[in-house]
Amino acid sequence: MRDITLGETHDFKFNTSEPDTGAPITLAGSPAVAAYVDNSTTEITAGITLTVDFDGRTGMHNVRVVASGGNGFATGTTIALCLTAGTVDGVSVVGVKIAEFTIGRAQTANTTQFGGTALTQSGGRPEVNVTHAAGTAWGSGAITAASIAASALSLAKVATDLREALGLVTNGTLSGTHSSTTADLGASAPTNDITGQTVFFPDHDISRIITSYNTGTGVATFDSVAVTLANGNTWYLFATAPASGGGSAPSAAEIADAVWDEDITGHTTSNTAGQRIGRVPNAAAGGNGGLPTVDANNRIAGIAGTITTLDALDTAQDSQHSTTQGRLPAALVSGRIDASVGAMAANTMTAAAAASDLTTELQSGLATAANLATLQTTANNIETDTQDIQSRLPASLNNGCIQADVQRINNVEVVGAGTEGNEWRA
Repeated sequence: MRDITLGETHDFKFNTSEPDTGAPITLAGSPAVAAYVDNSTTEITAGITLTVDFDGRTGMHNVRVVASGGNGFATGTTIALCLTAGTVDGVSVVGVKIAEFTIGRAQTANTTQFGGTALTQSGGRPEVNVTHAAGTAWGSGAITAASIAASALSLAKVATDLREALGLVTNGTLSGTHSSTTADLGASAPTNDITGQTVFFPDHDISRIITSYNTGTGVATFDSVAVTLANGNTWYLFATAPASGGGSAPSAAEIADAVWDEDITGHTTSNTAGQRIGRVPNAAAGGNGGLPTVDANNRIAGIAGTITTLDALDTAQDSQHSTTQGRLPAALVSGRIDASVGAMAANTMTAAAAASDLTTELQSGLATAANLATLQTTANNIETDTQDIQSRLPASLNNGCIQADVQRINNVEVVGAGTEGNEWRA
């Protein structure tokens, strides 16, 4: 007889068949099943489900029983399942028992030997010396991480002294918003500052030192991680491990000294800080770590001039830049400097530098060859007329007057000399 535990759910199958032939036949007549407890006549129907012709198989039926206290079942009882309605081939089968089981009545045994060897026990529990697991001897990898349930070793199940030895502070699961540099520690987030402690994410097998922590929101900040943190990921918080021998951790100054005193020749990997620092030009050999030194004139060695400090050099360059900018136009015109040329050196303007239409522009408005020929002809005619006039005039004036022999006035012949006694007359 099957013995179950209170609260479990179990299935029972039974058959119906033809009385004459034994062939499977369906259970008809609105069949129903009830449970009887021990000698009680009270029928229990709660939690009982009858499926006729289960899985489409005629004559095979299933009864599912949810044997919980809420449905009327109890530990230490015997249960009989009986038909309370139904027919087979037209014949009533009411009262037919189809299954029987007990609840919490499994028999106990007082065992003193196992395999013929006497057992040892402590506090009512047998002492077992296990040498193998899954057929494999201990110490040879029989138990792996996958063999241990996730909840088997919770923080509460680890002894306090062991947690302290490991530096384990607390644990929890992520809940909220996360990024590659932040994680919301969720409901179990500490309320005290945990900056400097180490958070471990076993789901991703990574750990980070917390660089800052918000006690109000429970969000921890750390160096970037190349994984995607998600809600439900487990985290463990470990206190920063003390130095060997129980001493304190190194101070910031001690760490800085160790870094700056490190031999740079051992740090030349491409694109690292050590490689870049090693590229600083060694202007003067000596104890300057490859950095430039000053010469006898207190100038940076290898740099000519009178400027002795980088600040002075920067100031001088600023002044020169300001002067240069003051001599340039505020903006370009069509991508060129628009300037007024006040003077040009000799032969600056060459034929190659002149525009192709410069000659035409210069000749525009000037006399042409034909105009000049006409002007020359006119000048020649004027000269001829002038010479003709000059040929008809006396060579010189007489007392400021032209001396002439007047013979006719208004085409009338005039005689006389114009002197007293010989006046002019017609």
